[in-house]
Amino acid sequence: MKVDDDMWVNIDLLYGMMKSGLFRNSLTGSCNYASRPFRNKKSKYYVSYSMYPDHVYPPFCSGTGYILDFAVMEDIVNVSKNIPFFPLEDVYIGFCMRELGKSVVTMMSFHSFKIFLNSCIYKSEIILTSHGLSASDLIDIWNTPCNFPKFHGNILAFQGRGLGAEPKGLPRRQFMHRNRQMGLRRQQLHGKGPKNYNFRLPVKRPVKYRKRPGI
Repeated sequence: MKVDDDMWVNIDLLYGMMKSGLFRNSLTGSCNYASRPFRNKKSKYYVSYSMYPDHVYPPFCSGTGYILDFAVMEDIVNVSKNIPFFPLEDVYIGFCMRELGKSVVTMMSFHSFKIFLNSCIYKSEIILTSHGLSASDLIDIWNTPCNFPKFHGNILAFQGRGLGAEPKGLPRRQFMHRNRQMGLRRQQLHGKGPKNYNFRLPVKRPVKYRKRPGI
């Protein structure tokens, strides 16, 4: 697993998922399937046309946190010898996955942004990773005692209250994403939703990556 240093990782949930073989032979995380290169020279993620002439990146997972099967890691090491350098590490892994013909799988429990929720929700089955947490945030989450069977009921109540208005300081995109997560979790708890609220998206193979001239 690769994560940034400002990430929350739900170790117990991760361990259970790994034992189930959920990440076998794939790249899993918060993934992008039609992301475009930044052409603005002032951007931190600027990529010139000479470096990457296509208009859409291949499927890749956010570098904030993703999981690779160990066998896939070995394949990436081998295939990377034939793929030119690229400054964005997560996109480069996407190039390798496309070359290998491996699956790029997105899961709702991976978050490339900060989730503004109760510490116990971070420890629940809803969140595997969350980005942008300070050291004090992480310590608070670890030190918060949680009674999960009882807390699941609180998640449902929180969901009911949260649908009415957006909490202050919570961007609308995160608010809607949070409500979708909790809605699926509520269906699951009542036996009406999918057994696993993580979902897979079809992987599209865009135009073949062209090597830079002179390489």
